[in-house]
Amino acid sequence: MKRILFTSLCVFLFSLSLTAQKEETVFGYSGLRLTGIWGGPAIGTSQYGESYTFHRGGFFGLEFSNSVFLGWGWYKIEDAVEFQDLPIQDFDLGYNGFMLGYSALPNKMFHPKLSLLIGSGNFNIESEGKDRVFILQPSAGFEVNVFRWSHATVEAGYRLAANSDYALLSDSDLSAWFIEFKFLFGFSWGW
Repeated sequence: MKRILFTSLCVFLFSLSLTAQKEETVFGYSGLRLTGIWGGPAIGTSQYGESYTFHRGGFFGLEFSNSVFLGWGWYKIEDAVEFQDLPIQDFDLGYNGFMLGYSALPNKMFHPKLSLLIGSGNFNIESEGKDRVFILQPSAGFEVNVFRWSHATVEAGYRLAANSDYALLSDSDLSAWFIEFKFLFGFSWGW
């Protein structure tokens, strides 16, 4: 009887060790796995005060499970801008931060894409001086798989600027709707 009990216990423990090898984890077989690397330039336009201006930037990052993008992005705006309470002035805004993206159905030629940038930046207005701001920039759009190594996106979103210390400009004066085009270069190996 002891022998049967001991054998049963050994078989039970051995079967537990086999199922433990199938454990799902965040970064593993069933979770997020590295499937690509991407980067490229971005250009767009938005309105500040009474003026429309162009912005340019870039990004790079890693793709996980063919759908999730984690990376870093940076943008720069340099233009003459007219705000309601100020005459036309030189306006410089540069910001960067963590990027999070999600592509639904990434193996289709056209597919939807969501993006979010969270970071900080500096802006300078000729008569006011420099100031730091917090930036939150969600966007949504579509991506086109041009080649396996090159994709293009068009996205629209809202750039929310917060923590401005200027007396004549509020955070809402520095926040704006935008539309932008991104060109992605890289490769996905996780199909």
